[in-house]
Amino acid sequence: MIKRRLVTVQGTTQMLDCVSCLQFLRELDSTETEDYLLIGSLCSSDENFVEAIIDSARIWNWKKILHLSWDMEEKWLKGIDTDRLDCISTVKNQFGISEVDECICCRNTQPVNELAANFSPNSKFFVYGDIGALDSILSPSYRKPDAAYLCFPIEYFYRILDKIDYKVVPKKYFQRAIDLYIESSETICQNQSSVNYLKHLAAENSLLFLTTWVINSVEKEADMYYKALLPYIERFKNVVVKLHPRRDKEKENVLDLLEERLKSHSVNVFKFPKVLNYVPIEVIFRLAPFRSVHTFISGSCMTLKWLYGTEAYFVNRELLSEHARDFFKHIDLDWVETMTLLQKKIDTWNGVDILYRYPLSKSLKRKYGYVKAFAFSLPKRALSKLRKIIRKDYEK
Repeated sequence: MIKRRLVTVQGTTQMLDCVSCLQFLRELDSTETEDYLLIGSLCSSDENFVEAIIDSARIWNWKKILHLSWDMEEKWLKGIDTDRLDCISTVKNQFGISEVDECICCRNTQPVNELAANFSPNSKFFVYGDIGALDSILSPSYRKPDAAYLCFPIEYFYRILDKIDYKVVPKKYFQRAIDLYIESSETICQNQSSVNYLKHLAAENSLLFLTTWVINSVEKEADMYYKALLPYIERFKNVVVKLHPRRDKEKENVLDLLEERLKSHSVNVFKFPKVLNYVPIEVIFRLAPFRSVHTFISGSCMTLKWLYGTEAYFVNRELLSEHARDFFKHIDLDWVETMTLLQKKIDTWNGVDILYRYPLSKSLKRKYGYVKAFAFSLPKRALSKLRKIIRKDYEK
């Protein structure tokens, strides 16, 4: 009997997470599968981004691939039941199937995942990934996963992993997914000159800086990057700046602004090749292992440490507070320092147990205002239950 599965992906790095999980599941259960890929773009209208995800999909044998359009994602976000049923019906018609045995998603929130989770209510529902995959299982607004397959079992806010069956996906599957990506990607195959350019820079004592996509003012953003780089640039010959794949095109001039600010220093500033911008950084490091990587905030910092032993350095909390307060107004900035701690934890992690349980900060201990932001406006009874769970955690 063939097992039919609906799988969601929202980015090229998630494709690596996804295929790592699918390889692992194949080892656990050898039943023949028929896999349907539903691509979401988080309400992005960037066609190049979607094409890059489709290019990355070459690393797995899909029965059919479908992109959930921006209009469909916005329609889902309106939350009207009839609209959502229409979205599900449209996807079923386009795939030519009415039911699946399993739904496999990167999390249980966001339009493409919510749609998949509701595609077949009687199916098994799994989530995969590194962090954030379990961010709202306590909310009755979202379907609770039956199991999770994680690269890094991390608890950021409450004891979620005590409430769900989870397994850790061994590193070898992620490494194999990278191999497959390099072998099959047309982007890499057709742009070898750009790959060689990066290899040359990586061999020349270069620092790679990963930007973000969430700051509205490019002037503020360039100032923040400049101040973040100042303590380090004297150690390096070159700084290579990579734009975030989800970045708006009209904000790309942050590269020119940063280059202008660094002119007075004895460091060369290079722009990361646009043609490789959507290639996962985990793949880039296999091809061009940079000596050091600095970043705004990136979950990839953990996979780089896990795979290559490369430690990432972050924009410090003072600069984030000064230049990116709008983005962090609902987020505890202790989380930034935790990312550095997590990298150190990876050094001694056994690859099986929970990597880290995030201790709630004093500000969160004093008040529970964060609950609405991260538990998605729970009903009063569920909210009261969650607060009791948190209080018990404090007492431990």
